[in-house]
Amino acid sequence: MDTINELTTATLELTFYDETGTAAPPDSGSFELYDKFSGTVIRSGSLPAITATYNFSLTTTDNTFLDQTNRYEIRVLEVAFIYGTKIGRGVYEYQINNLSYLE
Repeated sequence: MDTINELTTATLELTFYDETGTAAPPDSGSFELYDKFSGTVIRSGSLPAITATYNFSLTTTDNTFLDQTNRYEIRVLEVAFIYGTKIGRGVYEYQINNLSYLE
């Protein structure tokens, strides 16, 4: 699992594949970013017109702690996409470290 410090930004490269394993742009896509422990949705929405590879930006707001008493929090990014008549899903989890607990 990737780990980052709170209040930092990151970019995730998402690559979409068709049923043959060839990189292909989906017809549409959506995402939901949430906190794994509490289930709180941080951000959600539609992906803009995308190509087979898309850079998804995680913002400082996405990586702000919900509960400062936690040493770390885990975020989950779920991506859903439609390609023709097929529906695909991808999940990415990462850990955010609370800077108050780092030595």
